Amino acid sequence: MPIVALFVAQTSRLQIPALSAVTRAPILRLLLSSCALAVGCFAQVGSAQQNTIEIDDSVRRGFDAVLNDPRVVSALAELKVREPEAIQEQFRLTEIPAPPFKEDRRAAYFLEQLKARGLEDAYLDAEGNAIGVRKGSGDGPLLLIAAHLDTVFPEGVDTTVQLRDGRYYAPGIGDDTRGLAAMLSVIDILNDSGIQTEADIMFAGNVGEEGRGDLRGIKAIFRDHPSIDGFISRGPHHQWRHR
Repeated sequence: MPIVALFVAQTSRLQIPALSAVTRAPILRLLLSSCALAVGCFAQVGSAQQNTIEIDDSVRRGFDAVLNDPRVVSALAELKVREPEAIQEQFRLTEIPAPPFKEDRRAAYFLEQLKARGLEDAYLDAEGNAIGVRKGSGDGPLLLIAAHLDTVFPEGVDTTVQLRDGRYYAPGIGDDTRGLAAMLSVIDILNDSGIQTEADIMFAGNVGEEGRGDLRGIKAIFRDHPSIDGFISRGPHHQWRHR
């Protein structure tokens, strides 16, 4: 899968680059920017080293133009307002145990959330991934946005979220229930803002990312959907500070 894939925003007809490497700061705004641009995502570089991707100036100008679209600006602002809701969803996901090779309960819950947000054809595939597609206008590519369902913690570990010294703690609270909650928030904002994409956007909670899972879930998605044009993967996140 190439690092850079091009997507076209419906109203502006501008080509936007989508980068597969994303880090935190802030993940909801990053993902919404991606989807709202149908879909363009810029890499936020953290402490880990990243390869430099040269982006053509004309593509960068196109990205900036769409990012400044009033509907996109408004949607990004609304994400900030709804952040407390996203954190509560993150807690709910965290407290559903998902040890290696036993992600089925969390997958079932995530599937329900996809369907509740209008992705009525969402389903569990043969590998156990929860997948739903938000349809575009029909003239665009297919973008996959995924976060993994499983944790590194074995069966029997208590995943109850606890507040200690102004921080929330729980096994797996950042890796990767934050990504799952972020995807649900993005779907909500896209639905409520009226932003229509040309691209079909596939949202997936994938199994088997950690350890012996050997990326079995995401491998299955690419095997079963060879038409995927771009991929954004949501990675680990630090604990959220209580405010």
